[in-house]
This record gives sequence, C-alpha cells and structure tokens, in this order.
Amino acid sequence: MKMEENNKHVQPNSKEEGVQRLNRILSESLIKATDTYKTPPQIIWVDNSSIATLGNFSASTGKAKAKKTFNVSALVAASLANGKVRAV
Repeated sequence: MKMEENNKHVQPNSKEEGVQRLNRILSESLIKATDTYKTPPQIIWVDNSSIATLGNFSASTGKAKAKKTFNVSALVAASLANGKVRAV
C-alpha cells in the first residue's frame, strides 16, 4: 500500500473496520530491535557525533540576540571548510 493511501483521513464504516485499520497501522509502525534499518548519510559532525543527516532538517532556537545566526553560520562554514572555524 502506498504511503499516500495510509495517510488519507477516511471515516471507517463500522467500529470493526476502525479497529482493523488501527491494528494494521500499529503493526506496520512497529519497530523491532531485530530489524535492520538504513541510516541516512551524515553530513555534519562535531568530534565523533553526527549532528546533521541528509534528508532531515534542524532548527536553532533560543532567545532574541542569543547568537543563533552565528551558530548556524559557524556550522555551515565548518562543514564547507571540512574543518573547524576558529576566532581570529
């Protein structure tokens, strides 16, 4: 079944249909420790920790004037330079 079909908001015709649909969704959503999953390509690291992966998005939040733009700019600069951004 295609993802678009799973996401349709369809009112079940009966309570039994609703229960069957819910059980199907729950069984398809089950994550098992024995299954293997592909990890997305990592694109930004800090030391040995990945902080950004291809296909995902991140948000930098904080108070006004908290240097959020500087933080994002430093991350982008470091990733483009393939190294560290140092103060001059």
